[in-house]
Amino acid sequence: MMKTLSPVSWAALAFIVLASGALVATLISPPPDPSEHPMAPRFKGLHQAFEAAKRCGGLEMTPAVANRIGAAIDEAVQGAPGTGSRLVLISDARAEIAAAGCDSDIARKALVQFEAELKPALE
Repeated sequence: MMKTLSPVSWAALAFIVLASGALVATLISPPPDPSEHPMAPRFKGLHQAFEAAKRCGGLEMTPAVANRIGAAIDEAVQGAPGTGSRLVLISDARAEIAAAGCDSDIARKALVQFEAELKPALE
């Protein structure tokens, strides 16, 4: 003779199935686009400024410089976006400055931004 499940057992089984489905949906969904974060343009712009200062402005990269600039950028963007998005945005900022070159408008504007917003963190 087959034993039937109680209503509580059915509810528990249904919960497990639904939770498993939600977990699978989360795992297979694509990650958010880093550029969609509200602070992404600000974060990327500050990293372009930092990159321009290193490539075109003669800024010597040391651990102390990186820590101070990093803290200034974190403060400016209030700790957002997240780590994965940051890596993509930093890579994009570096590539754009490298592709544009030091004589470009992008680099010149980035250097002006560095002087105004990030250089004070080094003083």
